[in-house]
Amino acid sequence: LTVADLSTVFLYCQQWAQYCDAVTHMKKTGPLYKAAKSGYVSVSPLFTIQQRCLDQMRRLLAELGLTPASRTRIHAVPEGASEQDEWAK
Repeated sequence: LTVADLSTVFLYCQQWAQYCDAVTHMKKTGPLYKAAKSGYVSVSPLFTIQQRCLDQMRRLLAELGLTPASRTRIHAVPEGASEQDEWAK
């Protein structure tokens, strides 16, 4: 990771914080809720927030090269090696 990745790491941290808040609140209220007016039971909006945060965190991890699949696509040249160096390939 480099300084150029800081904004992506920051976004990941924000998603992590939102995810943790949703999990904490959902532990108190549960994954379902009953609508006040209609009485229908449906999935809590907190569950939706939690799932969206997880999806976004997965994308950010891939962008940073921190998933097994994304690591296979990284082709970095070691510091001090030139592109023409046979061992750098």
